[in-house]
Formats: sequence, C-alpha cells, structure tokens
Amino acid sequence: ILPSFADPARWPQVWLPSLVKLVPHDDSHYVFPTAANPGVRVNTLWAVVDLDSSSGLQLLAATLKRIHETTASRAAVFVNSGVSPVSTQAAVIKRLLDCSGSSQDLDSLLTATETVIAAAITANDASTTTQDTLLGSMPSQLREVANTCLKSKDFAEASMRVRDDVAFVSREMSVLPAKSALLLNGAWYVPQASAPLFAADIAS
Repeated sequence: ILPSFADPARWPQVWLPSLVKLVPHDDSHYVFPTAANPGVRVNTLWAVVDLDSSSGLQLLAATLKRIHETTASRAAVFVNSGVSPVSTQAAVIKRLLDCSGSSQDLDSLLTATETVIAAAITANDASTTTQDTLLGSMPSQLREVANTCLKSKDFAEASMRVRDDVAFVSREMSVLPAKSALLLNGAWYVPQASAPLFAADIAS
C-alpha cells in the first residue's frame, strides 16, 4: 500500500541530494535513448509530473536528460495536471512525448522536447503560455521536428490523454493531481521544493 504523499511523517530520510525516498510500483510506454532498442534496462523510471509547475517541469527535464545521456535507462512519463481544462503547455509537451514511440529522429525529438520544457520553465506561467512561446526560441531544424510531431497529434486527444494519466496515477499510485514524483527501480522519490533537481540526482 502506497503512503499518502501528504503525510511527510511517513517519508524515510533523504537518500538523494534533492529527493525523498518513498516506496514501490512498475511498467507502461517508455522513452528510450536514441541508440537503444525497446526492452528491459538497468534503470526503469516512471516520472509523474505536473507540467504546470516548476518542480514538475524540472523533474521531467532531469528525467529526459538522463535518458539522453545513457542507454541504460528507459522512462514512462505520466502528466499529472491539476487544472481543467488542460493547459496548452501540458498538452504540447504531452504530444511531443507521445511522438517518441514513432519518431524516426528520436535524438532531435528529445532535444526539441527539452527545449520546450526549458522555455516553459523560463515563462513560469502555464496559464498564459502559448505554443508559439514554447517553440519561439527553437532552432529552425528542431522547430520543424516539433511541428511535424504536433501536427500529427490532436490537441483534444492529448488533453484527454492527460486526463487519463491523472486518473491512472490517482487510482493506481494514490498520487493526487498536481503532484510530481519519480518511481525509480521500484522506489518513490519526491522532489524537494527548496532544492534544484539535476540529471545526476537520478543517475544509477
């Protein structure tokens, strides 16, 4: 039985620089490093992220950076939005993530996704962020990759998939909407608001 994320008294002591260790779970759709074929990896990550918050965006950025840097990891991302309707920011990033299973240029797609996440962190206001804001500073080649993906994924469908993610993590993991956490090899970690999160934090 998973502990309530609202009950700090049940959290064990800090294990990584900016994460608090909790307890276990397991498997879904994964983002893989470019050089790797789908399959079991040394590290399996489930990132539950609120893409309307700085901590959720940082957790996703660190997760993707980790995937980009090693062939030993795979990651499943669940967008745990706490707002309705789903924000443009959350839907854009969800669509980019959903393209990872079909893109022929995973390296460019991951870079484009990381660039969008960085733009969202800089904008710091999901309620007013537009798709143009998120893609604005992107080099033309990456923008083309991003636009190809976004045109292939319907906004309304992406919003529905975000709501499905929220329902899944609430039902199966007891994680409330708008909360962010990382399930790494069967152990839960929760970002600490006072500490920045880096890819090294989730290194093996």
